[in-house]
Amino acid sequence: MFGKNNIFIYYLIPILFMQFSGPLVLLDTPFKHVVMILSCFFLFFPIVRKSALTKEYKGIFIASSALYAISVGYQLYYGEFKPYALKEFYFLVAPLIYAISIYKQQSKVKINTLIDALFVVAVFLYIVEFSYHGRFTLGNFLSMFDLKTLFIDSISPLGSESDTCITFLLFYIFYCFRGSKKKWFAMFFAFLGFKRLVVAYLILSFFAFRNLKTSQQTKRTFITIAVIIFCLMPTAIYLMCSDDFSFWFYRTFDVDFNSFTMTRFEIINAVIDSNQTNYGLGTITDYLERRGVGGQFNMHNDILRIYMECTFIGTILFTYNYFNITKRSIFSFAVILFMFIEMFAAHVLGPGCMLFWILSYMCIIYFNSSNIIAAHKYTNDNIA
Repeated sequence: MFGKNNIFIYYLIPILFMQFSGPLVLLDTPFKHVVMILSCFFLFFPIVRKSALTKEYKGIFIASSALYAISVGYQLYYGEFKPYALKEFYFLVAPLIYAISIYKQQSKVKINTLIDALFVVAVFLYIVEFSYHGRFTLGNFLSMFDLKTLFIDSISPLGSESDTCITFLLFYIFYCFRGSKKKWFAMFFAFLGFKRLVVAYLILSFFAFRNLKTSQQTKRTFITIAVIIFCLMPTAIYLMCSDDFSFWFYRTFDVDFNSFTMTRFEIINAVIDSNQTNYGLGTITDYLERRGVGGQFNMHNDILRIYMECTFIGTILFTYNYFNITKRSIFSFAVILFMFIEMFAAHVLGPGCMLFWILSYMCIIYFNSSNIIAAHKYTNDNIA
């Protein structure tokens, strides 16, 4: 029923893509998870035993399972079952299962076509979003180049959904790998989202990618350094959330640190001061939702959240296994590095961001597989 040439895939993925996109609020319903679960069941399980990709990315499944196991351990200790931990586990593994399923059902050429189609859909949704807000004027566009405003509040004058630009940054990395001129359009739309980390990463990647070859693998040194930095980052966040650091920041830059972090400073300190019982994955989000402060329903820092919910062991397993899947391609490393940078200041391990992970895994699988094929071809040519 779901053979390699089945057009079903081409209908399903754009529908799911739209379901996970923020601009079309009417489509933001639980239906997206029904589509996801059914798709994973029908597409993934028939190929799971045959798929080398499943083994290639087993580290993600191991890390996710370890985080859930730690959560179950906490729940057994306190004698309470918390279903939100299982939901968080689903958010971790479902995007990868879906991406593997897509890749195994389609040829490499069709994956190109599919991502091109998703890019067109993303541009269409962005235009719809601009039309909805009605703020796409020349004055607002020119005000975007006020860098002081950008790096203080990170709110686009165009009134766009800033998280949407993450999608376009992923498209930008993909099109840089392919050497396609679409990368300039992806860069433009990513900038329009006016998200600080995205803009900074765009600038850095623009210069970095000029010297990278698509066949270049990731040096083990890069992976090791990245793992160490992100494993130590929770400690740095604790130090940054102190009153002393906040006072130093205001005295140095004349900007309130809580405003600069868009209330993240307040949220993190509220979680730390709550001294709540930890039941593993989902504990902090559940607390913030029950707390009920507008705009503060998650911690906006998944790096610290994983550490607080699943201990330093969970942080190490999570960070190492995610970066380890990037060893075959430096472009895969660029994708995961960006997602971890986002996790430093956002909540991307949740229902509203599964699209980002689906697209990230599709790109990573594409990059890694391309380099494997190129390596095999080089070996065969030398033998011949």
